[in-house]
Amino acid sequence: MLKPEELKVGRRNFMKAAAVLPAAGAYVATAKIAEPVKCAWIGTGGEGRVLLENCPYNGFIEVVAVADIRPDFRELGAHIVRQKCCPDVRAYSNYKDMLSDGGFEAVVIATPLLTHGPITMDCLSAGYHVLCEKTMAYSIDDCEGMINAAKKNNLVLAIGHQRHANPLYITTKEMVDTGMLGEVHHIRSLWHRNHSWRRSPAGEWNNEVLKEKFGEYPIEGVAKILGITGENAKNPNIVMREGGKEDAPFYTEQKQFELYFQYLAEKEPEFEAKIHDTSEYGYESPDMLGNWRLYKKMSHGLMSELGSHQIDVCNWMWGAEPDYVSCAGGIWAYDDGREVADHVFSIFQYPNEKVMTFTSITTNKFDHYYDQVMGTKGTAFLTGESEAYYYSESGGKLGEVKMEESGSGKPAGSASGSRAKDMAGAGAAEGDGASLSNPFDPYRYELEKFASAIRKGDPSLVGCDGEAGYKAAIAVLRSVQAQEENKVKSCRIADARTA
Repeated sequence: MLKPEELKVGRRNFMKAAAVLPAAGAYVATAKIAEPVKCAWIGTGGEGRVLLENCPYNGFIEVVAVADIRPDFRELGAHIVRQKCCPDVRAYSNYKDMLSDGGFEAVVIATPLLTHGPITMDCLSAGYHVLCEKTMAYSIDDCEGMINAAKKNNLVLAIGHQRHANPLYITTKEMVDTGMLGEVHHIRSLWHRNHSWRRSPAGEWNNEVLKEKFGEYPIEGVAKILGITGENAKNPNIVMREGGKEDAPFYTEQKQFELYFQYLAEKEPEFEAKIHDTSEYGYESPDMLGNWRLYKKMSHGLMSELGSHQIDVCNWMWGAEPDYVSCAGGIWAYDDGREVADHVFSIFQYPNEKVMTFTSITTNKFDHYYDQVMGTKGTAFLTGESEAYYYSESGGKLGEVKMEESGSGKPAGSASGSRAKDMAGAGAAEGDGASLSNPFDPYRYELEKFASAIRKGDPSLVGCDGEAGYKAAIAVLRSVQAQEENKVKSCRIADARTA
């Protein structure tokens, strides 16, 4: 644990390091493009709406259509677009109808993992550029199909690993490439939480946008289904308790989604089939739709939804993908019907004696999430995607780093350094420098890059392309297999493809 003053030193060190790097370690905003790219959105759940909220509407992207099978998510996404960009945005329950109607050039996809490959290939085959959220796809075959479809149709394919557009990570990449950190043999990454990772419809119960759409708060509609009336019908703390009794246990998340989706189906009857239509949508129950991350059929769990980001960072920092992976883990804490591990501990061996460790747990939040890039000359800490610190390995007490030019023309650090066990939750003091004023800025930069790549006809301008996304996806898949089979697995493409 570092003291507040030590955190300030680390931030100042990072800024001083950035100042002497060849590219100053700064993200240079993409030059304005001649005309905004008209885009459609497939998937307006949590991640899709984050992208919509932070979309660069100021000359880069114009959103004209959204699609989602859930009536609530569709309306919430469309509402954002109406407020920020297009009052007449078109909203679809079936993305294929949207593709047929057209009127746009590109599609952003933020749907459950299982659907990434099929939807992306449909979009590319229909002639639309695609930015697909991470992990790239559920399977190796789907990843390769996406890459081949983009090449065949001469279209841009970007994968949503937004750290490639994060100024703090770009700076750290420069530190690695210039030798400022020395030889980097180890990167430690983690993503720790202390909750079940389950979701419930709680955020929608008293949503004003949905009230305007449906004529009542959703909780009132669910109350009618349960026969609860009066003032109690507006109180989720009563309606969501068994039997509507104030001292009774809350319904499980599974039951909450069952009731909520029953209500949505009353408002939009065609939604009923989508909850159980395994042939087209893949869902087998309301909970599989509401908590798809917890089901093997839909997702690879913690590794694909969280770890893929940090595997991609390591691949980028080292310019290589891992050779082998071993992984321990399992369902150790939550016996609630989930099918994916709630604890994973992976070790990735890279070429040239380099190792990355990644852990994700759901029973302790002390460390939160961060990446530590540890070299022979110094350590870069990147915490919560929004704060960065740098400490030199030089001897002496902790102090500020004095940046100088070495004889080779590369930056050299002098002064002292230290190592933090946990940087999570440390708020950056105003004026300390190495933090993002808006941690969601990288989403905007990522979308700017995507739009610029389309306008300039240069797929290399995206933050993370299909090839990089593919390599991260392979490492995810092989880590999950290593955990399930208790065996070391090769992450090499040829071995993974024939496994």
